Amino acid sequence: MIAIKLPIKNQINIDDYLREFNSCIRFSYNRFVEGLLEKDIRQLIKLKNLYSTLDSWFIQCAIRESQSWFKKVPNGKLIFGGKRNFELRSQNKISKEQLKELRLHPICIQGEAPQKGNRKFDLDIENNKIIFKPKRGDKIEIQLPNLRNNHKRNLLLLEEYANKNEIPFTIRLSNKKICIIFDEKILKENIKPLNSNRVLGIDLNPNYIGWSVLEFDKDDNFKVIKTGVIENIELNKKLKVSSNDSLQINQNNKKTFEIFEVSKFLISKTLHFNCSKIIVEELQILIKNHKKGKSFNRLVNNCWNRNKLIHNLNKRCNISGIEFVEVNPAYSSFIGNVLYGQNYPDMVASSIEISRRGFHKWQKNWFYPKLIEVNDLSNRWKEEKDLIYKNWIELFNVITKTLKMNYRSSLNNFKFRVFRLNNIKSKINLYYFN
Repeated sequence: MIAIKLPIKNQINIDDYLREFNSCIRFSYNRFVEGLLEKDIRQLIKLKNLYSTLDSWFIQCAIRESQSWFKKVPNGKLIFGGKRNFELRSQNKISKEQLKELRLHPICIQGEAPQKGNRKFDLDIENNKIIFKPKRGDKIEIQLPNLRNNHKRNLLLLEEYANKNEIPFTIRLSNKKICIIFDEKILKENIKPLNSNRVLGIDLNPNYIGWSVLEFDKDDNFKVIKTGVIENIELNKKLKVSSNDSLQINQNNKKTFEIFEVSKFLISKTLHFNCSKIIVEELQILIKNHKKGKSFNRLVNNCWNRNKLIHNLNKRCNISGIEFVEVNPAYSSFIGNVLYGQNYPDMVASSIEISRRGFHKWQKNWFYPKLIEVNDLSNRWKEEKDLIYKNWIELFNVITKTLKMNYRSSLNNFKFRVFRLNNIKSKINLYYFN
């Protein structure tokens, strides 16, 4: 999704709508915690006639908003306004009135394609304004600032599709800001045909991202076209300052910026080599104690902005007409290192296996490659005579659990060229091997 956030140039007053919309969100959230369904909450609000300002669509949008919050915090311990602001109030660093204002969530009106994109808002981008229609006969004009060229182009395109009842858009609105959210697929322009036999695979790690471009022939055999590693160590350094220190805030902002630059880089490589797919690991890593030390926990739980990269890649793939594929990463690092680790470092070898796996994601018997023979493991491990296995999982268990050997090929064992991403001020290093 594309989200364009803009300040409002003129003064508007939607306090009544904000107050009741937020009250409806909190009421609905608490009912979800109690176990009520969406339709039950809607009927309950109608029966009690709780809100005089909100019509049925306002209430429906508020219920949907509270439902999304309930999915994130289902235990009922959600702190409206944020934990940080609640702590500031408990320390008397902000007033009760300030906390009330901070607790106000913007009005969120979901879009509907048959209603010209959104029944409560009309776009007039050419004149830099949006019309808010909270109820019949009541129109509030929202003046937008002078738009950047790309924002204006995108919003004009959105207005065109919305007026044809072809696409919905969602609006988040407060007294000072407005956010327009819509599907990025409408931005597709002049997409050239891509090579269906070429794919780019990505192996994701907190400090290193391995990528590789593979080309398959008609017999589903492949050759490696290009590989590389993206190194992010400098942005993950521990600064030993508080989370609200300016140095830490600057590092976090820099990291976010660099993540989006990495996403642009990967998309540019995909288009340069004319790949039809980007293939990534389908990871669901929970915040927990991984039992590998505090540094590892910090790196995985706090520093790894994997979701930001994945979501941005997915968005850019939709715009560029590239198929975005997520695959089960089970044993991909092990298989990649065993098959390709003599020629490529760990993260690149893993990305090759991910690329191969995603080329025919749904094809039967494609998930695991052909099992390597014992004779083919010669000169890899001294204990090769003890290798007895029938499948990849058994081989993994023999190597890692029985013989307790390290199968990963180190980056330091290979010759590579190193460049900065985009410019010398970047904190991202690019490694090339071929």
